[in-house]
Amino acid sequence: MTNCERVVIGDVRISIDNVIDDIMSSSRGSEIGAIVIYVGTVKGISDGFKVHELIFEPYEPQTIKELCRIVDEWSKRDDLIDVKVILRTGRLKVGERILLIVVASKHRNIAFECAKEIIDKLKNQIPLKKIEVREDGSYQILGDGKKIRIN
Repeated sequence: MTNCERVVIGDVRISIDNVIDDIMSSSRGSEIGAIVIYVGTVKGISDGFKVHELIFEPYEPQTIKELCRIVDEWSKRDDLIDVKVILRTGRLKVGERILLIVVASKHRNIAFECAKEIIDKLKNQIPLKKIEVREDGSYQILGDGKKIRIN
């Protein structure tokens, strides 16, 4: 498991309640007016085919560095209280949690904007090897959503 101040990437369990409790008990917890939570899960159907598992492999340390940079930039804003990102790696089964993003802020708009930017950059810019194993074969999923059959 790799960890920087607000980002955890690894073979970890995602516990939403623990993350929220940590944020609420922080020194700025009383300033929080909104918490936005995004939970990404492994889909059971992709392109009409049954999915068996998803394999996530980050390109460390670049993945950590990029996620930390994004989170640190948002954290400089006074109206943003805290951001936590947990990205699981390894072999994940259908229905399992892949990603947790929790953003606490004084106002809801900034929380939604921050969560959306992190999701968008994870999908399109941050280096991750993502392999979808499904009933018709295995596919590497590229940042633009394009899939390349690998077997």
